Amino acid sequence: MLTESAKTMALSDEALAFVRMTIPSPRFGKPEDLAGVVAFLLSDDAEWINGQVWSINGGALLRE
Repeated sequence: MLTESAKTMALSDEALAFVRMTIPSPRFGKPEDLAGVVAFLLSDDAEWINGQVWSINGGALLRE
């Protein structure tokens, strides 16, 4: 996920536009997009989840 802070890196407008075209999400990610996942994983509801990899990236790594 390309966060708002990552957009301030030395990327040209053209590079940002290219990255934006590679993700199905209509916008770049924000830190608060992760907050719900983090809150869930820290809750008792997630106590049986282990050994998983969750890609929270707006679909940038979609697999068919």
